[in-house]
Amino acid sequence: YKKLTKLSERVSRKGARLFFDGDPVAHRLAQHIISIMDSEADDAEWQAWIKFWEKAATNPSLQGQDEFFVFVEKHGLQITPDGDAVLYKGVRADWLSRHAGPGIVDGVEFEHANLPNKVGSTVEIPRSKVDPNRRENCSTGLHVGDFSYANSFAPKLLLVLVNPRDVVSVPSDENERKIRV
Repeated sequence: YKKLTKLSERVSRKGARLFFDGDPVAHRLAQHIISIMDSEADDAEWQAWIKFWEKAATNPSLQGQDEFFVFVEKHGLQITPDGDAVLYKGVRADWLSRHAGPGIVDGVEFEHANLPNKVGSTVEIPRSKVDPNRRENCSTGLHVGDFSYANSFAPKLLLVLVNPRDVVSVPSDENERKIRV
C-alpha cells in the first residue's frame, strides 16, 4: 500500500491510512480494518468490514454510526459478508414480541401490537418513530441485542440481521447490551 489503492468504490488505502470518499479517516473502525488487513486474516474478513462501514455511512445519525461500531466491537458480534451485523432477539413462545408497539411485519402494518417475529420475516418500524435518546432506556423502537440480553427474553431466541444504516441508538441501560433500530 505504498500508493493509493482502491479497496472499494468509496474506501482506499495508502500506507497505514484509510480514505473514505477521498478523505483521510482515523476513527476506531478504520483502525480496526487496517489491523485486520495487516493480520493473517483472509480478504473476505476486511471486505465485510468495509461493506459494514459503507452501510453505516448511509445512516443519517452520526451518533448511531459511532455507537453501533463500539457496540459490535464490545460484544464481539459477527459481520456478514454483506456488511450486516448478526444480533439476537428474544421473543415469546408464540413468536410475538414481548412488548407491544407500532411496526410493519412483511408489509403488514400494526399500530400497537405484540409484533409477530416468525423466522424469515422482515420486521420494520418507521425511523421517525424510534427514540434516538440513548438515556431513555425502555422506549419506542425495535430492540435487539447481544446474546445475554436477548436470551433474557426467551423462550425463543432468534438470530437477526441488522443493517448498520438502521441503528438509531444504543440505550445506556442493560450495560449497553441492546440497540434500537
